[in-house]
Amino acid sequence: MIAVSVLAAGCSATVGHQLATEETKMHRVELAPVHTTQELQNEIDTLTRRLVVLSETVYKDELDGMQSSTVNRLVEIGQPAVVALIEGYYGALERHDLLHFRYLVLGIFQRMQEPITQDFLIQVLQRGDRKERRMAAEALWRFGDTACVGVLINALEDDSLDVVNTVAAALRAITGFNFGVYRSVSDNQRAESIARWRQWWSVTGTTFPRGRADRF
Repeated sequence: MIAVSVLAAGCSATVGHQLATEETKMHRVELAPVHTTQELQNEIDTLTRRLVVLSETVYKDELDGMQSSTVNRLVEIGQPAVVALIEGYYGALERHDLLHFRYLVLGIFQRMQEPITQDFLIQVLQRGDRKERRMAAEALWRFGDTACVGVLINALEDDSLDVVNTVAAALRAITGFNFGVYRSVSDNQRAESIARWRQWWSVTGTTFPRGRADRF
């Protein structure tokens, strides 16, 4: 057995050192050890490299997300593949290129719905480009963990209406509540809605059930 590292689970967004980029600053999350076989790790590394130069057709199914043989296998492997994908993402970020790879990583995490990806997704939601922020919000929506509600409420202040719309839908799906954040609202209406969300969460947050919203 060999040790690799994975993200600590939850929405605490524990971070390590910064990765400076031209657009933003991304924080590396703290990693915790997990074990896998050398054979499986070799396969994960090969699949991750293949994503960088992917020539196979990748398509998006509206229900299941991104699809291709490489993507599907990484989703099937699940948690053991997380660290290689995250390290690959950070490497692409430091090179200021390979946007397609970064988007594929987020698409894979949307389908994986692994708790250990959540702190990473929060970093992307807070600091990625517009498409990455929307994809991270959708991934958190798909997983539906109520521990991420506070982070999602903060993301309602995003500059992109696409991100805001996705975040608002995620909050409605996870909590069952809606405080009037829609694409068509004015800036003042959105500010009032965010204030209502925060007030509600400040009262309810400590007693709201924790875990996947579809499990209670």
